[in-house]
Amino acid sequence: MSERQQTVLIACNASEDRARFREGAASDPTTRYVIIEAECGLRAIELCRERSPDCLILDNALPDIAGIDVVKQLTAEGLTATCPTILLIGPGEAQLAVEAMKSGACDCLEKGRARGEELRFAVSRAIEKTERQWQ
Repeated sequence: MSERQQTVLIACNASEDRARFREGAASDPTTRYVIIEAECGLRAIELCRERSPDCLILDNALPDIAGIDVVKQLTAEGLTATCPTILLIGPGEAQLAVEAMKSGACDCLEKGRARGEELRFAVSRAIEKTERQWQ
């Protein structure tokens, strides 16, 4: 089986959370992920414009702008069509998840549970869904 390479942008202000997500992606046996990182929402938007990542893992609790507002901005610019976004939300934020999906997010995961296999599955599913739409 050949190894694929995908670029994933992780936007989260906590370095330990970015490291956890980076380690989860690195343990995928079928895909090699090139990880780029942003500590805030505005930088995530810039990197999506400049680098066109294959997927964005986006924390809703960013220091400068809420992740949901990043989703809305990327959708307004047409970037979520090519860069699926997974919004990380807190426990019990079902209404936010609904809003995020309606606003253009591809998926929502509870931040505390988004690790390892669950995170890898969400990323690969989001990328594959987007690739199918463009075929």
